[in-house]
Amino acid sequence: MTSLHEQISQLESSIEAQEKLRTTLGDDAVEITIAALQSQLVVLRSQLKPMSLTTQLESLETAHLIRISALEPELEYIFKHALTQDAAYQSLLLADRKILHREVGMTIETLFADRLTEYFGILGEHFHAAGDWDKAAAYLASAGDAAARIFAQIEARRYYATALDLLDRLPESDDVLRRRIHVILGIVNVSLRAEGPNRSLERLAQAEELAIRLNSTEDQDRLEMARIHYWIGHAYVHSGQFANAINHLRQVLPVAEEFDDQELLAIPSAVIGRARGLQGFFSQGEPLMAQAISPLAQASNWHEWILTTAMHAHAKANMGYYAEGIAEAELALDRAEELATLTGIGHSHGTFTLIYMLGRDHSRMLEHINAMIESGSQNNDLLIQYPAYGLRSLMESWLGRHADAQQTMQQARVIHGSLGGNPIFSDYIAAVEAEIALRAGRSQEACLLAEQAISVAQSMGGILAEGVAYRVWGQALAALEPPQWDMAEEHLSVSLQLLEEGDARLEAAWTNMAWGEVCRNRANMLAAREHFQAAAAQFEISGLTRGLKEIKVLIEDLQKSS
Repeated sequence: MTSLHEQISQLESSIEAQEKLRTTLGDDAVEITIAALQSQLVVLRSQLKPMSLTTQLESLETAHLIRISALEPELEYIFKHALTQDAAYQSLLLADRKILHREVGMTIETLFADRLTEYFGILGEHFHAAGDWDKAAAYLASAGDAAARIFAQIEARRYYATALDLLDRLPESDDVLRRRIHVILGIVNVSLRAEGPNRSLERLAQAEELAIRLNSTEDQDRLEMARIHYWIGHAYVHSGQFANAINHLRQVLPVAEEFDDQELLAIPSAVIGRARGLQGFFSQGEPLMAQAISPLAQASNWHEWILTTAMHAHAKANMGYYAEGIAEAELALDRAEELATLTGIGHSHGTFTLIYMLGRDHSRMLEHINAMIESGSQNNDLLIQYPAYGLRSLMESWLGRHADAQQTMQQARVIHGSLGGNPIFSDYIAAVEAEIALRAGRSQEACLLAEQAISVAQSMGGILAEGVAYRVWGQALAALEPPQWDMAEEHLSVSLQLLEEGDARLEAAWTNMAWGEVCRNRANMLAAREHFQAAAAQFEISGLTRGLKEIKVLIEDLQKSS
């Protein structure tokens, strides 16, 4: 057997040979080889003569293997080259690595016991490498929770995914079941918008099955089951299945009331209100959202507060309170930017887009659409990107850029396909697609697309999208050759009824304007005037200057021609 002295001598000779080769070739690979040999030399010398940690670190620094990276708050060293680190790590036996990882983890627990939160992720990785799955899963789940609290969703997904994988390897017990449920809910929280609602519903079905298997009547377990129903309802909202969503959300309320959990009471109210707003029942959704905003703020649940405040702003604007809607949307965006939550930022910009769409403010629409796409891309938030591309295509159509509108809508279709089913905004984007065809002069196609959009909207219970689609259909019927005037007005009448039913006053005003134009084109000047004046009255009440300017021109032209 080769003695330790002989091994050291052989290594020194190898390093000397490599040094000569470096002088000749100057190759990076030679540098890495030298670093790896020097690391082995330091290890062997420490075995020949035991050294203190300080001495060993100095030896490694002298050998140019490591360097100081930080002096405060603690002295930190890093390897000069990542491949040197790999070489040193791979030179250890697997059993030795596990021992070292465990010792490092235990040392961190001891030294930083008063601020372990900062080290949850590191501890999880060390105990994972040490083969301690139970402890690793606990730390990684906590790391996921910590990342989710600061809206670091991509990081949180990684921690949660590893934690769940480790928990699945542990023997089943009540504790493990509870921990698996907790991690699944955490994954849904940070993945719903990136993976889409269908995948989240699959996860939540698993969580519900685990809770049933637990078969516990303990207070905490009953509250956890209520949270499962909340998340199922939340996922159903995002999948456009509003009736199922509201059914599950209502199951949360009795439990929340029993335990006087104000936050758990507020969240279902907020989500039900948002669901009704998405459907276009603004007079029903607005008060539910309004009553939830304050309790959410008191609970510091800023994620739900931002989403609810933004959607409430959208409802107020649709109900005719345009300036109030903009002001409230600004509150949501300010808080989202303060907390750096990409979901909140994207959602708030989406609200501004929808509000400025009501005002036909194209430049501001484009500004907020671009911000939606940027935040959605950074966070892989498909449920932000999908409506963003759909609404951008509408704006391009309004500007006469019909080829661009078609290309942009295709991007929305691709995302829609990846989400599966009819996610939220599917009904509205379907109506948008019909309007794009209408503005491009493809009236027959617009009729077909509007009819399809109505079918989608009715399946989702979306009277706002249905009302918009009926308006487009009516306009398209009037644009046919020959025009189908009576049927066009019937469709516009249905549009107005639906929009008024949901208290969507500004959309109703745009329908009145469209209906007035149809009446004017078929020479029914009296009816045209009535519709124009109804639209003008609402635009004036809402302070919608652009709409008011357009409608006044139409009324003036009508007076000149009569």
